[in-house]
Amino acid sequence: MNSSVSQNAASMLLGGNLLFTNSRITQSSQDMRELYLSIGPVIGIVVNQNLTVGILTDFEYSKLEDKGSSSGSIYGTTISLAPFIRLQDSITGNLKYFFESYMLALQMGQYGDKIKTFNVGIGFGLLYFMSSKLSLELNIGGFSFIQVSNKTTGKESNKFSFDYDLVRPNLGIKYYL
Repeated sequence: MNSSVSQNAASMLLGGNLLFTNSRITQSSQDMRELYLSIGPVIGIVVNQNLTVGILTDFEYSKLEDKGSSSGSIYGTTISLAPFIRLQDSITGNLKYFFESYMLALQMGQYGDKIKTFNVGIGFGLLYFMSSKLSLELNIGGFSFIQVSNKTTGKESNKFSFDYDLVRPNLGIKYYL
């Protein structure tokens, strides 16, 4: 199978991610538990075999509980939307590499504080087409700039990062309609 056949112009791309974390940290007088759930559907339009544009969405829920504290638990929910552009090209046969740029367009959250976030980045990885409609995606890393402003406390933070994780890479599946 030739991977260029896998993506017809004007076809749609569906995919996403699911992340669940449940952790416990115990040290001296602290007994902290964290629960985190993220569901991130992705939808895009394949413009041609090398270009896809679309929207990344993310729904997050988190709970941080300190059993040794009287302050109780901190809950949070966030909804995010970010447009993306993906450029990709064949390496050989069914294997492609990709670069994907994104900019967080909208983030609404409920943490008790009014938080404004600006996030822009580029990621890179590999796609392996298992069939003409299904690809396995390996996100290897990326660069990002994140600015967070807390309107309630007046604090602001800026973060530039180069992320890659070859030990625990982000693996996903994309389906082409």
